Amino acid sequence: MLEPPVLQKEFDQLYRQNHVPPDATATPIALDTDDLSAHQGYGCKVLLLIPPENYSITALLASKIRKEVQEAELIVHSEPVKTRVVQLYNKGGAKSLVKRIEEMTAFIKSKDTFLEENRVGTIVIGAIENYVRISKMDGSAADFGVAILYNTKTHKILQGISRGVPVQKEFLEKARQEGFWDGEINEGKCTVGEILKIHFDDPARRKYGQDFDIAKDWRRVVCGASQCDLLKGVLHELGPIL
Repeated sequence: MLEPPVLQKEFDQLYRQNHVPPDATATPIALDTDDLSAHQGYGCKVLLLIPPENYSITALLASKIRKEVQEAELIVHSEPVKTRVVQLYNKGGAKSLVKRIEEMTAFIKSKDTFLEENRVGTIVIGAIENYVRISKMDGSAADFGVAILYNTKTHKILQGISRGVPVQKEFLEKARQEGFWDGEINEGKCTVGEILKIHFDDPARRKYGQDFDIAKDWRRVVCGASQCDLLKGVLHELGPIL
């Protein structure tokens, strides 16, 4: 049962809801490891290669690796990728993660001098993506975060999925009405957060502060935990990657 609305503007109401368990329908990320060949090791340093997420997400990935290697032996490099930022649905989340990892391996193959000069012996690719899973049974939806770490030397893959944040049906429908970039309708042009900002930007800023951006932090409004909080729990439960 929904609790009283946490935000309201005219006839629009956004409800506080409880988290749902991690997505049980998700399957392990499939990578073509034959194509993602390991580079020649030049030393003992570890390179963490990540896409340019926001600072908090980047810090989470780096913190995970720092638990396994001394600070002086870790290099963190943020490499831009061409993957389009969209609202992902269902299998679109895993598909986007694979694209990100494949694009970042191009950096490895083209920057041999960088790797040699920095004495890199091991490369770990890290990526995080959020997607909305829509139930085929009743049309209910929830947003999940998936984190992946890939060791290019050993081809070891770690994957974890966060608890889900329910998405109200009316706002999900409005986001999907904005259209899709792909024919499989897994890559929406408008995010759920952008729709919520249209409807609740003013009340959200009054309640959480003028700098608050509900488009980016709507999960905290709905369930009381930010995207960063949810992903922190996922990374904590993953085993060692090195």
